[in-house]
Amino acid sequence: MSRRSILKALAALLSAFWTVIIVFPIFRYLQRPKDDAPQISEVEVGPESDILPGSSKTFKYGKKPGLLIRDDKGELHAFEAVCSHLACTVQHRPKKGDIYCACHSGVYDLAGGNVSGPPPKPLTPLKVAVNENGLVVVSKA
Repeated sequence: MSRRSILKALAALLSAFWTVIIVFPIFRYLQRPKDDAPQISEVEVGPESDILPGSSKTFKYGKKPGLLIRDDKGELHAFEAVCSHLACTVQHRPKKGDIYCACHSGVYDLAGGNVSGPPPKPLTPLKVAVNENGLVVVSKA
């Protein structure tokens, strides 16, 4: 083997190595993460009497946060508290009467619809019911 062929083989090997180093992290970033969380059918959030009109309560819904809101009319609304833009956690702003994502100033109305900012889709709604014991039960819509 000549010196030139050894250097060509070494250059090809180094090029392949650098290609893998650059492409592999991009591939891993674009892959959807595995969701190993057990599927939850419903969650008891607490007594209905604890949630006053115009207030909210956050709760855990599987691996995701949930948001239960009682609007000024007394109606209960529940959502996955995950922004549809970059999956940041959203919060209820009672004084402004909206749901806010602090990551990029995304604003949703109390029905979960996107009002302004970068969120492309509304919040994921959850089904709300009150059982015979007066506890608020949230489940997939």
